[in-house]
Amino acid sequence: MKFARIVNMDLVRSVRKRRNPWLEILHAVFNVVFVSAVFGLVLWFPNGPPWIALALVLLSKWRTLAVRPRHWWANFLANLPDLLLGFSVVILMWSATVMTNNALPTQIA
Repeated sequence: MKFARIVNMDLVRSVRKRRNPWLEILHAVFNVVFVSAVFGLVLWFPNGPPWIALALVLLSKWRTLAVRPRHWWANFLANLPDLLLGFSVVILMWSATVMTNNALPTQIA
């Protein structure tokens, strides 16, 4: 019984993390830069398919492979919804460029 209390207390203590607010701000800035880069690539190459923007979204998931190969499939499945959302946003931004003349408000929305 005493061991269970120690284990539970360790779990409670490990959940509370002290994060540096500057790192959280830097993380938000990197996210804004990533979205701006994808948006810029879609605007820069409006005539062809957005292969470079899709490659950037795929490249953003590099941490999926930063573990042992036996965990790659599990990480891929865990990151699949985010990857599909990123691909969908790129395709929707690109299709707005192809379908309409004034696509900028649609792309930003």
